[in-house]
Amino acid sequence: MWLSLSHLIPFLIRISKRLLKSSWSYRKKMKTCKKGLHQYASTLKQCPECHKAIRKVYDATPERKTSQKAYQRSYKASPKRKASQKVYKAAHQKAYQVANREVVNSFSAKRRASKLQRTPKWLTRSENCIKGNR
Repeated sequence: MWLSLSHLIPFLIRISKRLLKSSWSYRKKMKTCKKGLHQYASTLKQCPECHKAIRKVYDATPERKTSQKAYQRSYKASPKRKASQKVYKAAHQKAYQVANREVVNSFSAKRRASKLQRTPKWLTRSENCIKGNR
């Protein structure tokens, strides 16, 4: 039976992968986790599957959820943080506007032009005879 090269290459790749996985050097680079359930690369410090399971249990604890939510609420609501953000944003926005006058002017001109091009709300569809808006 005649086999073309396009059929032969994937076959050889599959065989080489199988041989590689059964080789001694490949097995030496793999570690088994402490529970003996998974194998992972020896370059990693911890088994990824076991770490995910531990993380899932840790994040699901009620104390963790409540403390995390309380921290987030207090952080978002702190007036000191909001005030400092406003001052920081205003200062940097002003500095950007001064440094990039041409860009800011072009954006504002484009916005004004687009506002002038808009169709008024009181104009109905039947009255709207502007080209492209039929």
